Amino acid sequence: MKLTLLITSLAGVVITPRAVAQTDYRNLEQGRPSAVEDAYPLERYGFELSGGYRHIGEGADSRHLFEPELMYGFARGAHFAVRMPLVVAAGSGGAPGGLAGIGGSLLVNLSTERVTRPGLAVRLDASLPAGAAAGHGAGISVAGLATRSFGSRRVHLNALAALDTPDVPGAALSIPRWWVGAALDQTLIRSSTLLVAEGTVSSGGRGLPARYSIAGGIRRQLAPTLVLDVGFGWEFQRHEHAATVLTLGISHAFAVGFLMPVRGQ
Repeated sequence: MKLTLLITSLAGVVITPRAVAQTDYRNLEQGRPSAVEDAYPLERYGFELSGGYRHIGEGADSRHLFEPELMYGFARGAHFAVRMPLVVAAGSGGAPGGLAGIGGSLLVNLSTERVTRPGLAVRLDASLPAGAAAGHGAGISVAGLATRSFGSRRVHLNALAALDTPDVPGAALSIPRWWVGAALDQTLIRSSTLLVAEGTVSSGGRGLPARYSIAGGIRRQLAPTLVLDVGFGWEFQRHEHAATVLTLGISHAFAVGFLMPVRGQ
């Protein structure tokens, strides 16, 4: 009995739910379910572990991706994230299966919303070519993010520019030369649900036309620390067939006890 109590107490100290996690459904994270992200980071000392599935249907080049990610709010107004996408299946004309690179990102909030200005943030992204489906060469980019609220609605604008692009893009962590996106979301407070619609345009690569996408999605709070997201969209280039994109994901928010500050200090 004492051993059971000790184990339970230790677990409660090491892993504790975040008190404010009930609003996680409003956090537009990169790719969850929209490519456009809001300007606000994970709260300080908070962790978020997510697992996402993404299907990209392009005929023979269809890809099935599993995208685990760990995010940590290491400072007030800043977080970093690490992701290791896996190609779990591919069509005959698609990329080989396996690890599709290692990606990292750092988001820093520059300002919260004011009467005369939106919330602003900057994000750095980097990818390393690890695994059979990762392509060749590293990539790094910088993005600006803006969020403006209008009651229960918010408008988000993102713009990205590459500082270095991979020689051969990978199956998941492809960094374009440039990318611009806009999104509109609607909060349904009573059901802890967020609806989002977005449109993006990006560089199509060397000598290729720009690539466009339109998408919509939903984020739903299932429990105080658990959020489900679903998204669906289309990606297309001029004179090419559109690719369909389906995303499913779930994320768990938590804190680690010994990393939390001691009250009174």
